[in-house]
Amino acid sequence: MRFLFAAIPEAGHVNPALPIVRALADAGHAVTFTTGPDLAAAVTAAGAGFVPLPEGAYWDPVAADRRYPHRRELTGVRRLRFGLVHGFCELAAAQARHLLALHAAEPVDALVVDSAVLGARFTTELGGPPVGVYSASVLPYRSRQVPPLGLALLPRPGLVGRARDRVLWAALWATVTRATAVALDGQRRQLGLRPVHRTVLDRPVDAGLVLELSPPGFELPAPGPATGRALRRCAGPAAGAGLGAATVVGGAGRPPGRGGHPGQRDGRPGGAPAARAGRPGRARFARRRR
Repeated sequence: MRFLFAAIPEAGHVNPALPIVRALADAGHAVTFTTGPDLAAAVTAAGAGFVPLPEGAYWDPVAADRRYPHRRELTGVRRLRFGLVHGFCELAAAQARHLLALHAAEPVDALVVDSAVLGARFTTELGGPPVGVYSASVLPYRSRQVPPLGLALLPRPGLVGRARDRVLWAALWATVTRATAVALDGQRRQLGLRPVHRTVLDRPVDAGLVLELSPPGFELPAPGPATGRALRRCAGPAAGAGLGAATVVGGAGRPPGRGGHPGQRDGRPGGAPAARAGRPGRARFARRRR
């Protein structure tokens, strides 16, 4: 089989996929990986062919400083909204075109993408291959069973908990995620697709498989799957093949060269630390409910 992997050019987004790439290559499958040029050596060392992401398909902080000179002055919610819209959503159409062009030049059996590659949300509608999504961070998708991420709140059962979460999700929509829905619909229009009003925190409905590689400490004690999907633990042979996240993920820092999330100040990472090598971890598979 032929696989096409794609990730934004950050070590913390590329490294978690490399053990999977290596396992596929060792099993005789053909793997191509598209990401930033700074990570070409790591990708090829894992046994994949490398194709660079084109300009406009990933966040370039140097170009962003010239285009948006005010962005470093933003704080709080406005900085978060700016980062999600300009650093992720507005790259989606260029990413989709790039992935579809690679598939047209050399057809693949499956597209496997980092959860930050939002362009893969459009590719199946445009004739692309089946899509799988992986992530090595928290599972961010909207759910009626958990509050929005980033608030340090645990799920709370009962009417009070549901009412609290509805208010919080509504507030997040009004201040942040509504803008991402507008931006993603704009990207869909560029590709000739109709608007669907889905935000960056809505589940990628076209993904046949969601692989969550975060360690157990990132999981909420929610009653049932937090995303409304059936979750199946992955252990034993799968973990030995490289799917146990922290067993194989290298340093999660920014690679040399032009990198950095749009939500970071001066290119320095913010938020919770990523999984560290050697820390016990489990892979979580989330399959679509039929």
